[in-house]
Amino acid sequence: MTKISLFFTYTLYEKNLPNIVVVRGGLDMVKKLVQLLGGFWCGYLVIKLLAIPVPFQFEPFIMGLLLNPFKFLSCMFLFMISFILHSVLIKNGIEQSFTFIKGKKISIWNLLLCYSVCINFIILFFLGFWQTVSLLIFSIIYGIISIDSFETVISES
Repeated sequence: MTKISLFFTYTLYEKNLPNIVVVRGGLDMVKKLVQLLGGFWCGYLVIKLLAIPVPFQFEPFIMGLLLNPFKFLSCMFLFMISFILHSVLIKNGIEQSFTFIKGKKISIWNLLLCYSVCINFIILFFLGFWQTVSLLIFSIIYGIISIDSFETVISES
């Protein structure tokens, strides 16, 4: 039995997949979609504003940032927004994965939306490798740190 309606509301009942119930409320998916697109857009702007030359030289790079404080502050602000938005999706993906492993019902579309952050990083890797590496490292570390504890995630599931 399948029911489709506005705001990504979609319910799936399968005998083979008893742990998957797909989205009851659509606002959570819209919120995650905004986080995904906002994180990508801010990461893209960081890559475009903070161009790293191929034969990297440290002194001209730092001097360029110090002599243009607006560019530096805007890059740092956009970088911070991007890694926080990505880390929330990583955290939600980890928590929902543990919920699925415990055998509880989850929203498969929310889980796929959380894992689609990998597509964001793949696209950003092609645009700017070193900026994306730093964004990925910050996002993963902050996403894992923001999980209370694995016992809490498993016990709440």
